[in-house]
Amino acid sequence: TTEAGGTQRKELLKLSHNRVNTTGNTLAEGDKGEITSFEGGFFFRKKLEEMGFHIGTTITIVARQWMSGPVIVRFENTEVAIGFNMAKRIRVKRV
Repeated sequence: TTEAGGTQRKELLKLSHNRVNTTGNTLAEGDKGEITSFEGGFFFRKKLEEMGFHIGTTITIVARQWMSGPVIVRFENTEVAIGFNMAKRIRVKRV
């Protein structure tokens, strides 16, 4: 029963982890997330929206570069490379 309880606890932690809001730069290659908010001022949000990022959009991380390099993101039929710090300011919910 201890092993079964431990397995169940791990599954619950995994499920709760999937629902936690995180940032775009913490997603691994292949991970998907739904944009929940942007951390930044008016001009930052405006720039992201002009690039096609909108709250509710599901993004997929295509590639991440080494040492805080750019993050390549896919959404709809578009792939965009954004800086690590820009990705860090996009809040997402794992899907």
